Amino acid sequence: MRFALLGAVEARVSGQLVELGHARQQCVLAVLLVEANRPVSIDQLTERVWGGRPPARARDTLYGYVSHLRRVCAELDGAVIRRRSGGYVIDVDPAAVDLHRFRELVTQARAAEDGERAHELFDEALGLWRGEPFANLDTYWLNGVREAVLGERRSAELDYYDLELRQGNHAELLPTLSMRARTYPLDERVAGQLMLALYRCGRQAEALDHYQKLRAHLVSDLGADPSPELRDLQGRILRSDAGLVNAGDRAGAARPGAGFPAPRQLPPGTRHFIGRSADLERLNSVLRGRTEPVQTVVITAIDGVGGVGKTALALHWAAQLRTEFPDGILHVNLRGYDPDGPPLAPAEVLENFLRALNVPPEKIPPGLDAQAGLYRSLLDGRRVLVVLDNAKSADQVTPLLPGSPTCLVLITSRNRMSKLAIREGIHRVTLDVLPDADALALLGHIIGTGVIQADPEAAADVVRFCGRLPLALRIVAEGMCTRPSTTLADLAVELAAEKSRLDLLDTGDDESTAVRTVFSWSYRVLAPEAARVFRLLGLHAGGTVSLPAAAAMTGLPEGRVGRIVRTLTNVHLIEETAPDRYEFHDLLRLYAYERAFEEETAADRAAAVHRMLTWYKLSAAAADRLLIPQRLSVVGGSSPDVRPLDFTGYDQALEWCEKERANLVAVTRQAFDWREYETAWQVPAAMWNFFYLRKHWADQLAVYTTGLEAARRSQDVLGEGWCLGSLGYAYWDFGSHERAMGYFEQAMATCELIGQRISEEIAEFGRCIVRMGIGLVCASQGRFDEAVEQHQAALEIALKTGDRWTEGAVLGGLGEAFAGLRRYEQAVSWYERALVVRRQIDDRWGQAWMLHDLGEVNCVLENFGAAVEYYKMALDLRRAIGDRQGEARTWDSMGDAARQAGSLTTARDHWNHALAIFDDLHDPQAGEVSRKIDELSIEL
Repeated sequence: MRFALLGAVEARVSGQLVELGHARQQCVLAVLLVEANRPVSIDQLTERVWGGRPPARARDTLYGYVSHLRRVCAELDGAVIRRRSGGYVIDVDPAAVDLHRFRELVTQARAAEDGERAHELFDEALGLWRGEPFANLDTYWLNGVREAVLGERRSAELDYYDLELRQGNHAELLPTLSMRARTYPLDERVAGQLMLALYRCGRQAEALDHYQKLRAHLVSDLGADPSPELRDLQGRILRSDAGLVNAGDRAGAARPGAGFPAPRQLPPGTRHFIGRSADLERLNSVLRGRTEPVQTVVITAIDGVGGVGKTALALHWAAQLRTEFPDGILHVNLRGYDPDGPPLAPAEVLENFLRALNVPPEKIPPGLDAQAGLYRSLLDGRRVLVVLDNAKSADQVTPLLPGSPTCLVLITSRNRMSKLAIREGIHRVTLDVLPDADALALLGHIIGTGVIQADPEAAADVVRFCGRLPLALRIVAEGMCTRPSTTLADLAVELAAEKSRLDLLDTGDDESTAVRTVFSWSYRVLAPEAARVFRLLGLHAGGTVSLPAAAAMTGLPEGRVGRIVRTLTNVHLIEETAPDRYEFHDLLRLYAYERAFEEETAADRAAAVHRMLTWYKLSAAAADRLLIPQRLSVVGGSSPDVRPLDFTGYDQALEWCEKERANLVAVTRQAFDWREYETAWQVPAAMWNFFYLRKHWADQLAVYTTGLEAARRSQDVLGEGWCLGSLGYAYWDFGSHERAMGYFEQAMATCELIGQRISEEIAEFGRCIVRMGIGLVCASQGRFDEAVEQHQAALEIALKTGDRWTEGAVLGGLGEAFAGLRRYEQAVSWYERALVVRRQIDDRWGQAWMLHDLGEVNCVLENFGAAVEYYKMALDLRRAIGDRQGEARTWDSMGDAARQAGSLTTARDHWNHALAIFDDLHDPQAGEVSRKIDELSIEL
């Protein structure tokens, strides 16, 4: 068992990751692990997890988090979270927590008398680091701890560098010290280490030059001279003091060949470079890997969408490498996606490179192969960095690759360079948009941090509307600088309008730097069919799109669409987030949407959206019929234009609904916006069974409300009645009984209109469903006599219409009402009748509900053995069908039964299971279960 804090917060058992829950829950674990074996009070935990802005029920929420983490620790078998002194403590072996292990190893390394042993200890300590501590968490307290721990690492690294220098490893250490000196330009200890390494590598002039630069910085920034120790080192280097040469090194490093030209073609980098620490570390790891024996040139490729900052990162990193490549830096913009002309030909680039390498024009041979041969010969054995910016393809790049392993090639491209990766082997760094914190920092760097701090909410909105794309952020920031009267709030309001957002991301004076133009460079090179697919996918309202949905939308065969979409991913116009599932960057989606409205006819747009909406509706209906097949469905039909999914069984249908849930919510809204009103209420209707199993109340309320408005707009009384009833059930299930009753009363009135306009048979079916809902609300409010009356009226209708599913549901409702009246024998009779019906129609969901309720009654009657047996049967069924809220309720009831029977440890375990699920569902019952666990913990 291992806990990891030096990077993203993780826990592993036998090398396998353990699920730790969401970020806030991980914060709780991180705080306890930082204070391992020391109690942390509830108030301290609350402050450290939420800062000065805790939620309204912080203690209840905290109880829930700790309860979940206790279960995790129980599985890990090596850590226990205990309640102690008004707070919590995690009892764990410090060696199992990488932070504490790191500290112990560093202490041992510093005390070690044997150099090799110290080296091993430092290596192990620093090898524990995977990135910034708590990298996936952001709280005020953890941010402070992060800075302190990073300081401990820096101190350990400096001690390690001293050890390396003592052991004569200055040549291997030099690249690392050079980067460290650039990162901490005023750190005199680093400066001294670098000067000593340079001197021992035979680079005395560079060592002295570094001293002079440091001195100038200290004088200008701090008004101070270097320390006496550093001045003494400079003097010894000036005198070529023999004592500075380490006994383990007599040869030093090879010097550059005399007379060899050292071109320095690197252009200036961006003035506002922010963040990218993880990406820089990945690039640095490539550089560190060059200290190992390599046989071929090392190639690194940075790819990503246009405007994400590929060139900025490449230039920033390359600028840090000047001392690592004393024989020169070659740079070229290959114009792979230039709007003003074709990409540069390799022969043209080679000619310019050869001239930079001091080859006279008359000595440059004709022909690409001959030029490439001379180029490789000149670079053989030389330490040269070659930066190939904005490459279009592997074929353009290949002739420009040196053959010597002493060189490093850095490529940037919107293309993934898969062909080059297969042929040559590359280290790939794919850039994503900036994290929120870095995006805000970039914005603040240009417009001033004070502006950000004055209105942090508006700043966050601006970052979100820019999609955290560096180019977009720079454009809006520079625009604000030219419009001093514009506030961040003004800008956020302007950007909120999607139709004009790309217009705002235009610099005005330089079209080539406008976001729209940058995207167009990738778009205009697409084949016509690929461009059409790109445009039409921009009309998809959801966050991700599956291959079958894309096929439906474009009207193309799925295999053909798959090939086209792979082409789009290769140039980063769309990203694959999971197998056969794709996603746009927000601004690219707007660009694709804009292209669709510019280049597709209104009829073609409408047809594509109609195909997509119909596919989702019919696929959802197919899934719905498998989830609770006994329940009557109001969605049916087919379409000659699309092929909806054909599910193989219950599990596949449930998995699809969960995976497509966000899209189905978005599609409902899109159907309303495109005035496909019938689809706007029928998609929610096709999700009813799924929602009843998995809850997702916010999504339920959203789609039912949209469906209701759509039905009313189109005067569809059947859709209106269905949505009103569904809202009633959703609010009842969530515990909002007054609102539920209001919707049920409206639904009952709508049934009268259905009888008048459509059919009395359908109206009667609706009345049955609504009366059952009213009965459930009455029972929840303690009005059990009224509940019995409503359910009996509903049962009469169900028996008359022959609707067995509703019959079983109403019989169960009668059992609940009689249990509320404490007429338990009658309750058991109704429940058993309901269970018979549910079994006759093979309704597993209904069987589980009745078994649970029979367990409840037996628990009240203190027949605990019988109650547990009923609960276990209910639990097995609910797990099998994926009824997660039902599973949580059964665990909760089993906990109550165990508590009543005096089995406290069993009760706690059952409640912990319930709490984990309620937490995951954001169910308000989580607070009550947390309270019961906390009270029980005191007794235990």
